Amino acid sequence: MGSGDGRLNFHAIDPSYGVKKSVGIDIDPTLIHQSKQRILKRHPAPTNIEFICADLMDTNSIGSIELWKTIKSECTVMTMYFVEDALQKIKPLIERNLLGSKCKVVTIGYAMKGWEPQWAEVILGLTVHMYDMNNLDELFNRTENFDVSVMDEELNMLSKQKVADMEAEEGDNPFGEKLPPPSTVENDEDEDADFHWDFDENEDHDDENHMASPTTNQKKI
Repeated sequence: MGSGDGRLNFHAIDPSYGVKKSVGIDIDPTLIHQSKQRILKRHPAPTNIEFICADLMDTNSIGSIELWKTIKSECTVMTMYFVEDALQKIKPLIERNLLGSKCKVVTIGYAMKGWEPQWAEVILGLTVHMYDMNNLDELFNRTENFDVSVMDEELNMLSKQKVADMEAEEGDNPFGEKLPPPSTVENDEDEDADFHWDFDENEDHDDENHMASPTTNQKKI
């Protein structure tokens, strides 16, 4: 839900996850068009991914009603990256349509207030909560304290590598971690030593000394 440019949907159909089908739903037709265009850029084009433009909050729409029925019968994992206010608006519809189903709801970044997660974990700096819609006792009646587990470094490394691979294939990832470029000079506990060489193509060179003024291009980062 709220699939945006479809990045997570394409990530889901990676063969290593074994997802049979990935469906992205967004209210913005421009983003849905962009997601569909990304399908065409792949060869061969994946057949297990689909994008639908719909407003699932519109309870009077026949299309939305039918879509909720399809979600209940087919969806096993529903993901969303909404702020708390948006989660509270969609929560009654999810409860009305998905309680008791086989679907598991995953919220990224924010918890669904009033529900108890089956597990929560920090991945790539965001807390991910998973709610089991079929286990109502756990969903509503958990009494013990629930602590977010310690970040799984191995899983994070895998996730970061997947994101890096997708970024290289699809272009810049707006949600990716922006790392500073590595320095070519080791820093011996002295910040002034953290610099790199910036080659100026307009500088004069000679064959014997390689560069006429070797220190003129030394710049601080």
